[in-house]
Amino acid sequence: MTAPLLQLRKLNKVFSMREGFQTRRVHAVNNVSFVLASGQVVALVGESGSGKSTIARLIARLMPPTSGEILLDGKSTDSSMEFRRRVQMIFQDPFGSLNPIHTIRHHLERPLKRHGKDSRRVYELLETVGLSPAKQFADKYPSELSGGQRQRVAIARTLAVEPDLILADEPTSMLDVSIRVDILNLLLRLKDERGIGYLYITHDLASARYFADRTLVLYAGHIVESAPSADLMQTPQHPYTRVLLAAVPNATGSRNDDIEVKPGGAKLVDPGPGCPFAARCPLVEERCNTQLPELKEISSGRQARCHLL
Repeated sequence: MTAPLLQLRKLNKVFSMREGFQTRRVHAVNNVSFVLASGQVVALVGESGSGKSTIARLIARLMPPTSGEILLDGKSTDSSMEFRRRVQMIFQDPFGSLNPIHTIRHHLERPLKRHGKDSRRVYELLETVGLSPAKQFADKYPSELSGGQRQRVAIARTLAVEPDLILADEPTSMLDVSIRVDILNLLLRLKDERGIGYLYITHDLASARYFADRTLVLYAGHIVESAPSADLMQTPQHPYTRVLLAAVPNATGSRNDDIEVKPGGAKLVDPGPGCPFAARCPLVEERCNTQLPELKEISSGRQARCHLL
C-alpha cells in the first residue's frame, strides 16, 4: 500500500512559560493525528488559539514538536534541502512575506537558484499564477502591486521549487472579498494540474467547504471533529462544530442552530483531565469534566470527540 503524502501521528506541542516562581505549560497541540494524500485538500478550522498555525509550523519544521511523528511519504521528516523543496508555505500576509527592497524578479530567482533550477523561469512562473504580461510585473517592487497580486507572487515563489505539499495559512484572509475566490480557484487549478496536496488553515467555514475535500475542527489543540467538508457543514455533530456554524451569518439574520455556547475561552495552560470544551458546552455531563473523550468514528468517514455521540 502506498503511504500518504503527509501523516501526523500523535503530534504534541507544549510551550513552557514562567509566572513568577512557577512554570506553566501551554498545551498548544494535543495528540493530533491525520493523513493527507497527494492532490487532496485538508482544512483546519477553529477559533484563534486552537492550534491551526502551530500545526503548520511544526510540519514546516519551523519549530520542533514536543512529541509525535511527522511523516512524508511514510518517512520521518528533517530540515534537509529536499524537504524544504517538497514542503512550501503560503503565509497570511502577502506584503509581510515579501521583502519590500527587492523586485519580484529577485523573489522568484532566489529559490530557483538555491535549488538548482533554471532562473530563466521567472516569466513562466508569473504567467502560471495569472500575472500577465509577465514582463510588466517582474521588475516591480511589492509596494507597486495590489494585495491579490502580491499573494499571486507568493504562490509563484512556492511553485518555483515544484513542491508536493503546500501549507496555506489563511492565504485569502487579508485580501478583498472580490478576489478571494480567484485565489482559491488558482490553487485548485494547480492542484489538478500538478497533484499538489494542501493543508488549508482558515477561520472561514464557507471557503473550507468550497476548497477542501476534508475538514478537521480544532479546539484547544484537539481535533474534535473530522469529516468530508460538505457533510460536516450540512450535519455538524460535535457541539463546538455546531456553535461555529451557528455563528455564520445567513440571509434572514437568524441563527443556523439553536445551540448556545457558554461564555469563556479555551483553557490551554495546564488543562484539566476532561473534555477541553466542557466548560463552554451547553450539553455537558459530569463525565465530560473528568474524562477526555476519544476521537471515535461515528459514521463512515466521520470522527468526533464527544461522550454524547
